[in-house]
Amino acid sequence: MKTISISYEQRLNINGKIGYVDFIGEDVIVLINDSSTTEVINIKDIKQIETLTNNPQGWSTKDIHYN
Repeated sequence: MKTISISYEQRLNINGKIGYVDFIGEDVIVLINDSSTTEVINIKDIKQIETLTNNPQGWSTKDIHYN
C-alpha cells in the first residue's frame, strides 16, 4: 500500500483524471476538472496518483492510502 499527502485546491492526476481537489473524504476524493465537471473517485480504486501542483501554502494535508 502506498501513501500520499494531498490537500484541497491541489491539482492531481488520479487514474488519468486531472483536476483540483474539491473534497477529501474517508472513501472518496472529488476533483473539479478544467470543464468545471465533478469527478468522484473511490480511494480504493486509485491505481496511479500524481501531484501536478504543490500544496497551496497554508492548507493542511491529508494522507491517502492506495494500492
